[in-house]
Amino acid sequence: LLGVLLAPFWLANLTRPWCPLIAAADASSKFSFGASVLAIHPNEARRVARVAEKRGDYVVLDRGARAAGYSSRLGQPHILDLRFDDFVHIFSVRSRRTAHINILEGEAFVLLLRWILRRRDRHSTRVVVLCDSAVWAGAATKGRSSSGLARTLRRAAALEMAGDLQVEIVLVPSGENPSDLPSRGIRWKDWPEEVPASARRARRTVRRHLPSLCTSPSSLSGYASPFSASSVADSGFLPDGAEAPGCRFEC
Repeated sequence: LLGVLLAPFWLANLTRPWCPLIAAADASSKFSFGASVLAIHPNEARRVARVAEKRGDYVVLDRGARAAGYSSRLGQPHILDLRFDDFVHIFSVRSRRTAHINILEGEAFVLLLRWILRRRDRHSTRVVVLCDSAVWAGAATKGRSSSGLARTLRRAAALEMAGDLQVEIVLVPSGENPSDLPSRGIRWKDWPEEVPASARRARRTVRRHLPSLCTSPSSLSGYASPFSASSVADSGFLPDGAEAPGCRFEC
């Protein structure tokens, strides 16, 4: 009976368009969940997705500026012409309970899927997600796990099935993961000095224009943002202290 009920969802559309963004999710035991996105051309997303599910292969941002630091890492590095500073942090959420780091990584992935599915035009697409956890990447790619990840995998599979998403998980070193800072609860104004000055300047610019961004969709023109001008109210880009369903945005 269960098979009959699920039969309509077994069809797979191999011609899904590529979602015009690259997302990244991360978790930490000190704070918990964070995610970042970057709006790009669909052809660029397709190129990055070619690295997905290749054993040990990983990507390096900023044209490999920090690639020398991963020389001892197993796997083949793939240099991307994507700037770390261009990623936009979409949420930074404190966990309400403690858990193993692999389970927290899965929870961050589920939160990211929920955010992606908030917009209907992202349904029935292929999405590229950067992940620095080889354990979660392997389990999510297979769709099963004998450890405590099984429950989280079922939740992720339900979201992917409901939104008709095909998720391509690409490994990235922790130091290259754009969502590493929000997963540690580091807000833009609290960034240490080693964070690039360009990122701090971008934060000041966004904060200066936040009131108009939340009230005037047309003010988004000219910003490298994953949010379209017609969906500002649905983007989750809220001022500090504002509450959104399911999570508290701090970036």
